[in-house]
Amino acid sequence: AYVDRLEYLMNAENQRKLPDFGGYRKSTAVTTSQSDIRSIARAELTTLRSAALNAANRTSDKMSKYHLQDIAKRIEKILDPS
Repeated sequence: AYVDRLEYLMNAENQRKLPDFGGYRKSTAVTTSQSDIRSIARAELTTLRSAALNAANRTSDKMSKYHLQDIAKRIEKILDPS
């Protein structure tokens, strides 16, 4: 879910539609292209990808290795969609 949210932040043009918090919380719409959101999301994705690849190389558990390799590949596609 965390990587999915970072992907959304990387691809969102503007976040005009605000979530309904039942009136208990106020938030501000963000113009994604005019903020540091993408650079922060990109840095976090790069860090996560590196950590996943390192962990995949260290683990002997096949299922964990598959999961870590998969998340690294998903992040790679987010960072370079072409």
